[in-house]
Amino acid sequence: MVTTDTTGICIGCSVTQPDNVVDQDPSNFATLNTPVGLIANESLTVTNKAIAAPYYQPGYLVGFVASNPAELLTLDLLQSVTVNTLLNGVPADSAGATVSSPLRLDLLTLLASPQSAFIGFTATKPFNAIQIADGSLLSAIGQVNVYQACVSTKPVTVSSSSSSSSSGGSSSSSSSSSGGSSSSGSSSSSGATGAPAAAVSISIPQTTPVTPGSQFTLIYTGPSTTTSTCTASNTAGDPAWSGTITGLNGSVVLTAPATPNVYNYTISCGVSTGGTSSAGAQLYDGIPGPVAADCGVTDNLGLSVPTKNLTATNSSVSIGSGGLCLLCSVTQPQNVVNQSPTSPTNYGTGHDYAVLNTPVGLIANESLTVSSYTAFAGGNVAGFITSTPGELLTLSLLNSVSVNTLLGGVVQETAGASTSAPLQLDLLALLASPNASFLGFVTSKPFDSVQVVDGSLVSAIGQLDVYQACVGSQ
Repeated sequence: MVTTDTTGICIGCSVTQPDNVVDQDPSNFATLNTPVGLIANESLTVTNKAIAAPYYQPGYLVGFVASNPAELLTLDLLQSVTVNTLLNGVPADSAGATVSSPLRLDLLTLLASPQSAFIGFTATKPFNAIQIADGSLLSAIGQVNVYQACVSTKPVTVSSSSSSSSSGGSSSSSSSSSGGSSSSGSSSSSGATGAPAAAVSISIPQTTPVTPGSQFTLIYTGPSTTTSTCTASNTAGDPAWSGTITGLNGSVVLTAPATPNVYNYTISCGVSTGGTSSAGAQLYDGIPGPVAADCGVTDNLGLSVPTKNLTATNSSVSIGSGGLCLLCSVTQPQNVVNQSPTSPTNYGTGHDYAVLNTPVGLIANESLTVSSYTAFAGGNVAGFITSTPGELLTLSLLNSVSVNTLLGGVVQETAGASTSAPLQLDLLALLASPNASFLGFVTSKPFDSVQVVDGSLVSAIGQLDVYQACVGSQ
């Protein structure tokens, strides 16, 4: 629901096109307009209608992507602009650029767009809405364009007990008012500090291939909260794995279709941040599945690093997307485990891949997790073969990308390119393919899952292609 209002004696004051803040086009914007020098107040509020108690918790990063047509935004220019959070319409936190504001406003420049900036702060109280209020910024320059309302996918200063990785921007409604002091906020994860494990999992341990018409067992895990609703679906047309799932954990015996093919079985659950987490597994029914092969990884000296790719016959894939970003997505996740690479030279050209996508410059979080049906010992290399359609990957470009290992859904180790990362991320080039690189590290603890989290790489270049999940073979 979108509402607008203008108060004060100001004929030219307005908030126009407020729905553009929550549409699916990051180039569209709402406009808060006050004729220069007039005393008036304009505000725009975005409320997440999908999230329920306990709502967003303290520690989430919240704010807006904004610009003005006159000049670059600076803290000096933002002296009377505030970003607020609200809980059910009641003000919670308020942040501004002035010393007298309760919280400091962080101005985070969008590197891909020097004309825009992220205006926000880290919330200290629960909330379900975020608001930008005009103040002297509009009185000074007359207009501010607001593109997106952003919320991090996990707390950035308060550790979360949730092990979920939220997927997809949740449904929202936006309202704008003039003269109101309502506030709203949301959270996001940034930096190479890792991300929570996927909240759901699904596995189909199987002999390759399963005989058409025979029975097989599907094992699933839902979120750690009883308030979540989970939905099952499949491409086999099997009603026994379809519709609402009431239990959080369990198994079900299903019958493979009589027609040989590759069938997808998925589970999608709502999580506490207002988004969803999804997981999928493939059944190779009468058709040979992919065979694990060496990933072709070499180190910086050109020496071989023995690795095997995880496949759909020995692992499953789960994905997560978070933040108020309708265009954020992880697409074609099964491509990471559905192929047997025969030539590393094809990476970046002919191989299938999953795509982690975030519109350039937006604060959001994308993750892809590959979970093996068996655990690996510490000391193994773990990581992903990746590329970007824009440019070659470098460590300087990967400052907020992380690769994590998990065991039983719990993060064990996190590696990133930044100095603050617990472990350093090794960038091992595939010399036979200048278009792709291996992102990984040498583990020290046992694990059964490998996860890549987007961070600022995806925010800067818009897309990360993921071809294989690879684990050391010796």
